[in-house]
Amino acid sequence: QEAILRMRKHGEGGRLINTASGQARQGFIYTPHYAASKFGVVGITQSLAKEVAKEKITVNAICPGIIDTDMWAYNDTAWGKLLGDYKPGELMAEWVKNIPMGRAGSGEDVSG
Repeated sequence: QEAILRMRKHGEGGRLINTASGQARQGFIYTPHYAASKFGVVGITQSLAKEVAKEKITVNAICPGIIDTDMWAYNDTAWGKLLGDYKPGELMAEWVKNIPMGRAGSGEDVSG
């Protein structure tokens, strides 16, 4: 809302990009609270987009999936124990095999 106020002040429109998650589109095991918060980001994004469209302000959200970060390393270890006897890296490899690029994303993939 603060960003939109600043864009309105300049009167030139603008772009607002929110960061959600792949879980905003499809929930995942063990993280219903996280999925709910990310679904919320998409809801806010869609509502604001409709609210400010006539002011030439666009509002969008990116929804990254598996990104090679400490969070996913933790998921690999912790969930690997919950889901079976996975060795470090095995569960992540199983998830990644379903990604068309054949790898997890990187920070550079989503930062641009």
